[in-house]
Amino acid sequence: ARGHTLHYPQIPLVKTYPMDIINFDKQPAGQNFITAVLSYEGFNVNDAIIINKASIERGLARSHFFRTYDGEERKYPGGEVDKFEIPERGVRGFKSAESYRFLSKFDGIIEPETQVDGGDVLIGRTSPPRFIKSYGEFDLSQPNRRETSINMWHSEKGIVDTVILSETIDGNKLVKIKVRDLRIPEIGDRLSSRHGQEGVIGLIVPQEDMPFLSNGIIPDIIINPHAFPSRMTLGQLFEGISGKIACIEGKLGDATAFKWRNITELQELLLKAGFEFNGREILYNGITGEKYNVGIFCA
Repeated sequence: ARGHTLHYPQIPLVKTYPMDIINFDKQPAGQNFITAVLSYEGFNVNDAIIINKASIERGLARSHFFRTYDGEERKYPGGEVDKFEIPERGVRGFKSAESYRFLSKFDGIIEPETQVDGGDVLIGRTSPPRFIKSYGEFDLSQPNRRETSINMWHSEKGIVDTVILSETIDGNKLVKIKVRDLRIPEIGDRLSSRHGQEGVIGLIVPQEDMPFLSNGIIPDIIINPHAFPSRMTLGQLFEGISGKIACIEGKLGDATAFKWRNITELQELLLKAGFEFNGREILYNGITGEKYNVGIFCA
């Protein structure tokens, strides 16, 4: 089993009636980003995303990744059993002493808060050899026990978060170990909006080089305008405008299908608040300081 836990989840500025039914406000699964729709030096081509480095440092999209490993002392016909222990060198499949360095000498199980890397053994275990009956028929000396330890995935690292000892319904000893790993957004990570506008991070830009609004607000991310004609997610543009209105009015917006405000009403509210009716803003180049010649949709 695996999963991500977001550090700073936020209630969305715009929600729907079904979200109230499932109590989404109590278990939010995302964050509100300030988003600009703009081509930025070619680094956000093909749905790539430009992200503000300072936003990442403030905890934007930061999470912990959890993976659970489990092992069981199974019982076999003939009285043979698995055993949680540190495998000895004579065991078939013995890895190396380095692989077992974190295991307890008492039960062969790793302890909580141990930092582990890919390939490290979490649960030391040995099992009886297979096909014991075949060896007996030919009067051959039976081989030693074999190594069946539970290891970390080779591509992952982390810290042991929880170690749980239990029993199965058959009375076998059971161990479950949960490993956590801090995940800070980096180039190549994938992000997505609720409308399915997904893309990978193509560039992390220092805050001082990011485009900025005339009032000093700096977007958290920049997405490519070509994402909208291809996926036709007009709802995301409407949601952005509704999010602006929610900030102006100081209350959450309702985007329930067939019940929410029409776009004309939202545009009138934007005009009344001093914004452009289409959600565009005047942005300035963070590197040169020059004003962009066209309005940029920002919400």
